[in-house]
Amino acid sequence: MSIIGVKRIIGIYATLVVLLFSVWSCVEQKREATIHYTAEIQNLTTDKLKREYLEAIFRSDQDVRNAKEEYRITSTFGNDSKEYKEHLSKMKETDAINLNKVETYLAQYGHPSKEELGELAALTPWIVVHHQGEYFSRETNFEHLYQGYLNKDINEGSFSMYLARMYQIKNGERLDMGGPYKEKDKIDLLIEKLGLE
Repeated sequence: MSIIGVKRIIGIYATLVVLLFSVWSCVEQKREATIHYTAEIQNLTTDKLKREYLEAIFRSDQDVRNAKEEYRITSTFGNDSKEYKEHLSKMKETDAINLNKVETYLAQYGHPSKEELGELAALTPWIVVHHQGEYFSRETNFEHLYQGYLNKDINEGSFSMYLARMYQIKNGERLDMGGPYKEKDKIDLLIEKLGLE
């Protein structure tokens, strides 16, 4: 084997080691954050505390998506600017924190009830999961959100949008229903097509 071939193999192994270390580091950070949020969430001993906690997550999700601020950044600095990239990075970081909090909450208490905690708190898990860019988070949280839908804590339109986005991420195209349909029929078909039954 030539020296160039050996250098390539060493380069590939070095890249794999760095990649594995990065993945391990991310998993470790998520585990530590989950422990922190578990303690935080176990202290939510009343419906009032649960509602306030979930509503605070909702507000942080929306605050980072402030359309006026995004417009100000893009119109002043442009879409390729350092400022806009920092804005997107902050959004991604907020989404990751919120997802960790919501998943920890769902594991502890299940999907929040609109009747007990209010509409905004009940909507929070859906909006946080819906803002995740990858398929895995959506699939992982399907059972909780499906339960929220069945209990009428998530409306048909929102749940259908969540599943339609999953389908689009997985298949690279939108599901064509081919004519008039009821939202429930679309939900049932998307669940079947995504193999979530």
